[in-house]
Amino acid sequence: MYDDHVFAGRDLVAKCRAAADATGAARMLDEWDAKDKRSRSKFQRGGRKPWLTTEQVILLRLICAQYGTFEYQSVAALIGWGMSKKMMAELGIVMPRKITPDKLYKRVWTSIKHAESIIDPYNDYSIYRRRTYAEFDAYMENVDPAFVQERMERSLLFLNAFTQAIWKVMPPWLRGRCDGHVAVDATFVQAPARPGWGKDRAPERFASSDPHAAVYARQGDHGMTAENEASVGKKLTKVGWGYEATFVVSVANDPTREATFPSLIVGASFDRPGREPALNALAGIRAARRAGIPVKTVTGDRAYGNHPKVSKWALPLRKLGIDQVFDMRFRDLGRYAIVDGAMLLEGNLYCPCMAHRDDLIFATLDYRFGRQVVAQAGPQKGKTVHRRITWTEWQKLIKERAKFLLTPHGRVGKDGKARYRCPAMGPNPTVNCPLRKNPDSSDAQLPLGKKMLPLTVNRGGYCNNKSGISTAKPHPQNAVNPKDPNWKPADDDQIIAREVQHLQFGSDEWIARFSVGRQTIESVNDRVKHRTALRFDNTQGRRARGYAATVWYTALAVLTYNMKHLARFLTNITPVDRDGRGPVKKNTVRRRDEHNGYDTPRGVPNTQPVDPDGIPPDGYEQPDAA
Repeated sequence: MYDDHVFAGRDLVAKCRAAADATGAARMLDEWDAKDKRSRSKFQRGGRKPWLTTEQVILLRLICAQYGTFEYQSVAALIGWGMSKKMMAELGIVMPRKITPDKLYKRVWTSIKHAESIIDPYNDYSIYRRRTYAEFDAYMENVDPAFVQERMERSLLFLNAFTQAIWKVMPPWLRGRCDGHVAVDATFVQAPARPGWGKDRAPERFASSDPHAAVYARQGDHGMTAENEASVGKKLTKVGWGYEATFVVSVANDPTREATFPSLIVGASFDRPGREPALNALAGIRAARRAGIPVKTVTGDRAYGNHPKVSKWALPLRKLGIDQVFDMRFRDLGRYAIVDGAMLLEGNLYCPCMAHRDDLIFATLDYRFGRQVVAQAGPQKGKTVHRRITWTEWQKLIKERAKFLLTPHGRVGKDGKARYRCPAMGPNPTVNCPLRKNPDSSDAQLPLGKKMLPLTVNRGGYCNNKSGISTAKPHPQNAVNPKDPNWKPADDDQIIAREVQHLQFGSDEWIARFSVGRQTIESVNDRVKHRTALRFDNTQGRRARGYAATVWYTALAVLTYNMKHLARFLTNITPVDRDGRGPVKKNTVRRRDEHNGYDTPRGVPNTQPVDPDGIPPDGYEQPDAA
């Protein structure tokens, strides 16, 4: 019955005990349990105490997780056959005489279930009998929302206690190497239960044995949208039933150099798929901040950035003093807003004179997807052609676009406002504007003609102020041309907080920071779920169902990954120079590129011109048109 080969050696027990003590989870569970007992009536306080304490449960399950198993029977096997009597005495485990394997498992099961019930929002819902959707709906109508919210907050604190334990056990000199660059992403946690698809939700049908999970779809926002619901029932591996964990992962301080700090999960949150991705990521970031872990910049995919509501993502990050690095959605490429007379294009503010340079405005769109334009010269003059540029041409246009870039004058404030300076002003102007009498402008690299100047009615503070410095604020809509296909309304007072990122989109610095951040967190997700001995994505190795059980699995998997990755990093420590920087990365060619050459990324027609000198850096992918 118990064929799990788990053993509690002295070194392993010492390492796991130090990590378990650093979590402080046992103390939290005991305090919450005592609070729950005080709130019950005297007729509900009976029952036998669990055989194992919460501290023992955490330690034993963490030891089993080192072997890649999360099953309850593994803990029973560890106690019965995987440790000596002396070790059991050190851990305070008293083994009854003449106990059968079934009774041993029953005691272990009861102890673990008691520890899980302390953070379970639905602890009075039995998953050990089949229920119809009508019965499940009747149960949910009687659920106390305040009780569920309290238990959700407990589970979040419990999960982050495991993620932040590694910060406490690592050497102090290593903590000093962390500069606060992190990446966020959500990953699917499959439930070990039959799905309960939305379109088959008839009252008389049986619900899933894990009914609090939800549909996960790889595309879109991962939730049960109309498009994803239509895909249910088809043989698609990208649709599942389960939960979603959001991880906050530390990334390299300098993306152009070797990492001097390990890629660890320093914050997390847990929810159903597609439920408030911005708020869940923000919960993990705040948890990391409360633990003293620095967070300075956040890298995320298109689910973050300028996609969520400003009150749910951008403004809270600004108030925490955190900058963003994010990719632009397809519909935002080549479209700009007028902000105090300046052009807000793809996350950056530019001089309004750039409106006459369509090649600069549509540079990213021309590179990623291409567009239909009317040829102005050549044999196809006057005809509609498909314009597509190479990587080298795109980078050349981005560097030329940088000459129109407004210079930040201070940081973006907590209210989302920021001050910027005209590119024709300052000690190092990049354009020569007829409106400015700057003595240093004569040496500017790019002269501007009078025909490029915006109309007087459209000029804002950057053009009218003598200093060229102004606070970015939306321009009145009646002062722009709404018929312009490139223009989008700027009626949001907090548009700067939502749209602006501190690095120029498409620049070398942005590509390095975004690529390394996305690579790092995708690699961590893959290691936790697939490529390590954790086997976390294999539901056959964790068959307990329910919200609380899955939170426990996630917490144990995160701490186990952090422990293993930290130990691996300490065996080969990256040397640093006197400035704390690691060695410069070597430009190695991927094996698939060496044998097959550079291939057009997924989702883009294979019509890109061949450009052997313009191969994008490793990890930079052109996103789908979504």
